Amino acid sequence: MNYKSLFEVTPPADLSWFHYGTAFRATPWPSVCIECETSKGWVPVNPTVDIFASAAATLSNDEWWEYMDYVPYRVRNIIDKFNYGRLEALFVLNICHTLFDALEETPALISFLAAHELLRGESEPAWREIIAIYARSGVFGILEWLGLPASKQTLTILSHLASPDIPRRVLEPLRAHLWEPKVIFNLQDKDAITHSQIIDFNDEYAA
Repeated sequence: MNYKSLFEVTPPADLSWFHYGTAFRATPWPSVCIECETSKGWVPVNPTVDIFASAAATLSNDEWWEYMDYVPYRVRNIIDKFNYGRLEALFVLNICHTLFDALEETPALISFLAAHELLRGESEPAWREIIAIYARSGVFGILEWLGLPASKQTLTILSHLASPDIPRRVLEPLRAHLWEPKVIFNLQDKDAITHSQIIDFNDEYAA
């Protein structure tokens, strides 16, 4: 019997995928980093929408289950609410760990934070600014920075979404709707608000 094997610990798994022929990986929790393979080895990168999309289309449930074995329960519980945006959720929860309680209470904020460059017209990610704003002004400061109404009604509506895994095409319509008093009145008492319902509101106001 190989007694040595009884004491060997299997290291946490990376999440690995390809994007246009380049290898990418997400390193294990708790120091999640998105890296790409170069001639000089693995190099950290700022993940783009396309990189996240390639991961979503490539990574299997089996790969996720193996990876998540090494992730704390409370973190897994949030990521399990996502499907397409699982890697984005993992990345945001790690890099914005000081916001964890707020993101656990309202997971849909993760979708907005993951797309903050697009929503704010930024050319570079602003994670340090996000962390500083939360330290100074809390979750309402984050809502305001994201262009959302800084109110309890906003948090209530976001917490009533059927899925916090909001497609990017829905984020801007939802953000616009949350400034409309009629929409707020219609949505704040609804449970399990679907993404299709949000788009229907968009069509209604465009008509």
